[in-house]
Amino acid sequence: MLSWTQPHTNERILDIACGDGALSLKIAERAGTIYGIDASSTFINDAKSLSQKLKINSHFMLGDAEDLPYPNKFFDKIVCSSSLEHFEHDLRALSEMNRVLKLHGKLILTADSFTAPVGATTKEKHKHLYHVVNFYTEGTLKERFERTGFETARSKYLLSTATTGFFIASTNELFNLSETVYNLASFLACPFVLLAEKTTRNKDFGYSIIAEGTKIKDC
Repeated sequence: MLSWTQPHTNERILDIACGDGALSLKIAERAGTIYGIDASSTFINDAKSLSQKLKINSHFMLGDAEDLPYPNKFFDKIVCSSSLEHFEHDLRALSEMNRVLKLHGKLILTADSFTAPVGATTKEKHKHLYHVVNFYTEGTLKERFERTGFETARSKYLLSTATTGFFIASTNELFNLSETVYNLASFLACPFVLLAEKTTRNKDFGYSIIAEGTKIKDC
């Protein structure tokens, strides 16, 4: 996300569904400031605390991605990491992103795809555990972008290997039992997943997807 966003000094960037601000503050280190919004007051408080601790200029607030509290054409770029799949009305959220972006502004997002080979049971468990509304392909994201005033600049599947699939299938149950155990398993599995992704990644499918859209018109 950070590599694709390429934040520059004096750009006004919004992180939608910013969580605890981890990505937001990495962007702010390069852009000088960041705006972040999330529906969780706990996450927003965590993001504000971390921002103050690191002495980074930020503007975090509680809010709804489907009704953004910002003026029209206010931002140069928007990022939305692993969140679109959770929005009940994704087209409404994308339309709001269009509204607050400047013309030719950039939207960079990641979302669940699950186009990689995986059992139907695992896919449904993932959908239920993580409250996923929609899975996305390059085609469906392009269609959503076109309907909301964006042109797809590029897209790419992520996390496509059998190693990743094994991790996802085996840790779904851990998440149900204990978030602490799940986080530990994720930490231990990360090097193996990254190594597999570097050596055996498939370009035609993935468990996740990253896409960049350019605003070409008002929605």
